[in-house]
Amino acid sequence: MKKKNQVIVDVEALNGLLNQRFFNYADLSEKSGINYNTLIRIKRTGHSSVRTVRVLSKALKVSPHSIAEIKSEG
Repeated sequence: MKKKNQVIVDVEALNGLLNQRFFNYADLSEKSGINYNTLIRIKRTGHSSVRTVRVLSKALKVSPHSIAEIKSEG
């Protein structure tokens, strides 16, 4: 059976980066191309996909590890 990776988003770090850039979640949605409701779900749950974290980190020009941690489930 394949191991699944769980991505835990550091919502505080994400919010801090948004504040530094004077962005809100609507701005991040526009800049990243990720649906606004998806961003709100991430904010609420702290969970995301690896792909989404990569897109967010690219939009914010930071390392994916600065906004999320990948945990391997076995």
